[in-house]
Amino acid sequence: DLIRKKSKDGDYKFSLKFLSQLLYEYYNKKVIILIDEYDTPIISAYTNRYYDEAIEFFKNFYSTALKDNEFLLFGVMTGITRVAKEGIFSGLNNLDVYTILDEKFADSFGLTESDVNNALNEYKLVDNTADVKEWYNGYKFSNYEIYNPWSIIKYLNTKKLDTYWINTSGNDMINEVLDLSDEHIFGELINLVNNSNTEQYIDKNMTFDSLSIQDSIWTLLLLSGYLTVAEKTEDDLYMLKIPNKEIYSFFKDTFIERFGKKNVGIFKNLLRTLKKCEITGNNSFETYLRKILITNASYYDMGTNEALYHTFILGLLSGLDGEYFNHSNQENGLGRPDMVLEPRDKHLPGFILEFKVVNSLDNIDKKLDEAIKQIEAKEYKAQLSERGITNILGIAIVFHGKELKIKYKSL
Repeated sequence: DLIRKKSKDGDYKFSLKFLSQLLYEYYNKKVIILIDEYDTPIISAYTNRYYDEAIEFFKNFYSTALKDNEFLLFGVMTGITRVAKEGIFSGLNNLDVYTILDEKFADSFGLTESDVNNALNEYKLVDNTADVKEWYNGYKFSNYEIYNPWSIIKYLNTKKLDTYWINTSGNDMINEVLDLSDEHIFGELINLVNNSNTEQYIDKNMTFDSLSIQDSIWTLLLLSGYLTVAEKTEDDLYMLKIPNKEIYSFFKDTFIERFGKKNVGIFKNLLRTLKKCEITGNNSFETYLRKILITNASYYDMGTNEALYHTFILGLLSGLDGEYFNHSNQENGLGRPDMVLEPRDKHLPGFILEFKVVNSLDNIDKKLDEAIKQIEAKEYKAQLSERGITNILGIAIVFHGKELKIKYKSL
């Protein structure tokens, strides 16, 4: 009778409490409620513009189940954001919240090294331990190094290293916040792709309403597993990094897809012509770079800011990471070249890139000559030569709005 009455009423907001009542009356025991990813529907509501309606529903749905529920023994919830700040548990007492930044339960957010080693041994995959660690390890919670559990389970099943977790998680909210990124955040993300760390303020009480604030992207990326803590520097200040190869592939592909690959053919030709040292002329590196710049970059985004052009090229060339080490603004010779592409295979050509910006096309040839002379005078090829690379090209790129011109020289 109780079931028929509730079904007729369609009282969905109170359905979780109703279910616990049914279980209690049948088993004569108080129930344990486990809710995984409690905030997933709220994230979906946020990205699809019905956030306020969703919050109103879940206030009743969750609170009635966990607050003043005489049939409840205890409840456990997991999610990205701290529940206390979401406003859907108003008045809920005795709530303990633990995040990846806390010590307690730090080894429970994933698989530990011991867990993974035992599993690899069980599946006779011990020889692949180093590769598995490179792909799925890297999360640091308190003093524990943690592996992504979903990816490990999938790997044990397929015995193939691949991007499992990234391909199953919802990236809509990440992409939306990336759309709000200013040039500073954009530059920091590209630096991360190029194996650097970034020091950022982490708001432990972040809510969805605050996602319009630029700094919230770092908290979101950390709490959702796209970044991890390299070290804590001060109160609420953390050095962040990309944890492993699986997540690195997401950042690289996201950048290429969103900022450099509206035309797949142009992007592939850009990398192909550079590797073949086809720098200028018809269908050259210069040709394809100009097309990408015209298609993807706003003049008002770039203007006369050399750093933004630098960041833009840095992101595009991250597509070479399998064949090249990309050194950006690192000491070399007698100075700091803008970019050095060091081939992993010494038989491939090495590249030294220097960027300049002019406010008049009349000055572009003069700036090109200055950049080439700078590469030579400051001996930027020193490290590449020391490492046995003999084919080295110095490339000067001068920008003016969406226009550019390139000059190069064998060093």
